[in-house]
Amino acid sequence: YRIRSMTTTELTAEEIHQIGLSEVARIEAEMHEILAAEGYADAPLPELLRGLAGEERFLRPDTPEAKQEIVSEFQEIVDEISGGIRAAFNIVPAAPLEVRRIPAYREATAASHYNPASLDGSRPAIFFAKLAEIPPRFEMRTLAYHEGIPGHHFQVGIQTELGDIPNFRKIPAFTAFIEGWALYAERLAWEMGYQTDPFDDLGRLKAEQFRAVRLVVDTGLHF
Repeated sequence: YRIRSMTTTELTAEEIHQIGLSEVARIEAEMHEILAAEGYADAPLPELLRGLAGEERFLRPDTPEAKQEIVSEFQEIVDEISGGIRAAFNIVPAAPLEVRRIPAYREATAASHYNPASLDGSRPAIFFAKLAEIPPRFEMRTLAYHEGIPGHHFQVGIQTELGDIPNFRKIPAFTAFIEGWALYAERLAWEMGYQTDPFDDLGRLKAEQFRAVRLVVDTGLHF
């Protein structure tokens, strides 16, 4: 039942498990290829990624000023792709998108997320960025494309702005659709040329790996 409700497919737990293993192998091979091209030694991937995330060029100080700078950079990333997105879309949401920091009172337990605009247009859509832990620079673009444009903002924004249909059909309810679209949006932004830096592409693959690992772990625990 959980497989059907979460994936909208008739696949078995074992079939999904095998898809996950295959995807993890593919993604990790692509990550190793990028790291090798950038001069990193052939070592276990977790070791390489931990080392990379600790390199000074990808770090920022954990200060209020740095966190405000990160919010501004996220907004710049979103605005940049917004300016060229009509090369791939002939319908875009009317609602504006703002980037804000998750409020301090809930930052410890909340992940970065998208909050849709109000149905009456009185409040903009918001990409809330979690800055309790400072993200490495090479993970920022993928996160902005996933939560913002062309990710959840396009998916949810276009759906909620549809015309003559009941309101319950304007509210997305299927995980496979919600997160599947946002994952596709990460790759679409890369295909459109918005992640030309190899480390940004590594960040994209790291996010894709995170989703593929879920297929392995969830089914492995239960099957």
